[in-house]
Amino acid sequence: MIKRVGILLSVLATGMLGACGTSGGGGHHHGGGNYGSVSDAVYHLYDVGRTDGVMEIQADRSGTIYHVEADIHPHQVPIHVMKAAMDRAGGGQVTGAEIEYRTEGMAYEVKLEKDGIDWEIVVDEDGNIVGTEEEIRRQDAPANVMDAALAALPGHFKSVEIVTAGDEVMYHVKTQDGGASYKAVVGVDGSVWLAVREARAELEIPLNP
Repeated sequence: MIKRVGILLSVLATGMLGACGTSGGGGHHHGGGNYGSVSDAVYHLYDVGRTDGVMEIQADRSGTIYHVEADIHPHQVPIHVMKAAMDRAGGGQVTGAEIEYRTEGMAYEVKLEKDGIDWEIVVDEDGNIVGTEEEIRRQDAPANVMDAALAALPGHFKSVEIVTAGDEVMYHVKTQDGGASYKAVVGVDGSVWLAVREARAELEIPLNP
């Protein structure tokens, strides 16, 4: 697990009809110069993601992008990946899906609802379960985790998830302050690994010719 304090950029991905696949984008720029290059993963997810979906880009303060994901239709998930997710959850109703690039490689996230509980199961291209997220009640989260998260974030409590990544267990705690959303990633020992504001933005990339 990479422990970083960075910026989480949730990009409203409207009008995704295709994009240039070359890093840097090219084309005409308004109101400024070249501010750097964009990862090829961003272009790929811009092209394959749902046109009415959301893209999420995670970067640290040095400008390094270390996680990109986008909503896709469940039918875009390979059959063996979907089967692995359903087997892990023991059934349930599929409510959505994502494709994501992580430091460990590409993976799919299958969203499920079962017995009133929301699950997110991350499966790699080979069908291996690499992570899970399960929403839990605030009172079921360890007190030290909640105390640390709420001290690190502004606003009032919104939700908490227990998250596994391989053998590692952590918690995602979310708060809301006015119209802004915040998230902390907290270890079981109460250490805050990541504290971010989830910012909505527009992403504009030239269409494929």
